[in-house]
Amino acid sequence: MNKKIPLKSIIDSVSNEKGISREIIFNAIKEAILFATKKKYKMLEVETQVDQETGIYKTYALYTVIDEIKISNPFKNITLIQAQKYNPDIKIGDTIKKEIDSIHFGRIDAQLARNIINKRVKNAEKELNLKDFNDNKLISGIVKKIIDDEIIIAINNDIYGSIKKSDLIPNESFKIGDKIKACIIKTNKNNQEFKLSRISNDMLSELLKLEIPEIKSESLEIKDIVREPGIKAKVSIKSNITNIDPIGACIGMKGKRIQNISNELYGEKIDIINWDQNLFKYIINIFFPIEIKKIEIDEKIRLINISVQKENLSKIIGKHGQNIKLITKLIKWNLNINEYLK
Repeated sequence: MNKKIPLKSIIDSVSNEKGISREIIFNAIKEAILFATKKKYKMLEVETQVDQETGIYKTYALYTVIDEIKISNPFKNITLIQAQKYNPDIKIGDTIKKEIDSIHFGRIDAQLARNIINKRVKNAEKELNLKDFNDNKLISGIVKKIIDDEIIIAINNDIYGSIKKSDLIPNESFKIGDKIKACIIKTNKNNQEFKLSRISNDMLSELLKLEIPEIKSESLEIKDIVREPGIKAKVSIKSNITNIDPIGACIGMKGKRIQNISNELYGEKIDIINWDQNLFKYIINIFFPIEIKKIEIDEKIRLINISVQKENLSKIIGKHGQNIKLITKLIKWNLNINEYLK
């Protein structure tokens, strides 16, 4: 009455190929066997039991014990008198099992079972993929749709993200079929929804980790990032290993590393700054190569007065005051820039 399938070889094969736990595959196979069994025994309540070690599966018809002499549904009910022939201690309302012939998988049943298993495996693959999608993670995808002010991006295995045009770098545009990188800023794994951005600081941080192995290995550490997306960014980098120069490592041979990142960010100019715990040294590093003639720090009101040569004032301030705004955000102190007078 029982049947046998090469369960272990099936589970091992699918698990090794898809990287999915054996338990998930085993449960999918059990579900497929039960589905095919119910298809055959349409009138009965059935249950299947599968031995994971041997691959042997048994099938039982389930009957509810009722207190009637004559039953109206012999496919689902059994009288107390009849049930007590199998088990003297059985009571009204209990369920009694009778082993019946297990199904043999014909071509159609085998295909139905295969479809169920494939569906469960696909869902498990998606769950596995979703574990990798967390806030601040950099993703790559393809533009699938553009709806009003939102772009829908296909990421991986039926996983999609969306990015508002306000979260794109100013003046950049994408069309359907374009490749795009973006950073996850909000996840809803239940609904498999991912909100993306290209203007967050994390976008630049993740690109730095991707392009610069010393940052990924934590030999170099990103201490702070400030951005004017698509225009300019400043990144403070600390070296955790004395013989690694943060600026040289980040810029790369012939500036290739930092240029690759800049190209991804629509030409955004990226300044790499050698972070220092000493505020005076850090200020000098931030303004390099401009020479600072004098630094005065008022800790009570968190004000830094900086004096430079007259010809350097416009360089420090930058176009539309952009450079000094980023420097102020980076230092997190109020700044007062003055012409140096002897």
